[in-house]
Amino acid sequence: MAEMNRVHDDEVAGVAGGGANGPVWTEGGATYYRVVRGDTLSEIALKYGTTVYNIQALNRELIKNIDVIREGWVIRIR
Repeated sequence: MAEMNRVHDDEVAGVAGGGANGPVWTEGGATYYRVVRGDTLSEIALKYGTTVYNIQALNRELIKNIDVIREGWVIRIR
């Protein structure tokens, strides 16, 4: 399942948005964010008006530890 949550640069080329440091988009009523180098879950949560625990709950299979996120992961933020 975690492999499905990874994308490559060419797959998000042209995606509008900025995120904390990378692209953000909405699909099917959910908002997704592609993690880039230097991101922290707390910065992402703050920027998008949510909490690290809400983001973790939306990504249970991927985010096991709120202190560890990886560049390239696509996480649901809303």
